[in-house]
Amino acid sequence: MQAIELAEAIYSAERRGIVPRPRPRQDTYRPLDQLNNLPATPSGFRLQFHTDGMTYSVSLKDTLDGCQYAVFSDQDGYIYEGTPRRAGNHPGVGGLPEPVVGHVRWLVSPRHKVSSLPVPASG
Repeated sequence: MQAIELAEAIYSAERRGIVPRPRPRQDTYRPLDQLNNLPATPSGFRLQFHTDGMTYSVSLKDTLDGCQYAVFSDQDGYIYEGTPRRAGNHPGVGGLPEPVVGHVRWLVSPRHKVSSLPVPASG
């Protein structure tokens, strides 16, 4: 899926451009416009990217899908896919939809394939 490929590409680009710091200082992450060779945002998806230099997060939300599918990732390399538990006029906590994540993907390294890990259902 193109949204997952874009999240993987952002993770790989951030890892390639990391400026290592002696610990306890953290790595430095760049703004999206400074990352090279990223695929285009998939048609119908809205991309949000935030960084404070020490962390980053990216979300891709499908604006055309009635299920409100979304992809989320951050500097840890996990890629989350999911849909809200409730949508429309059925608010969750604080009036926001409650998320449901079907499974988690984790990037072992930019050169390795993505592996899917099942997430146990919470009861």
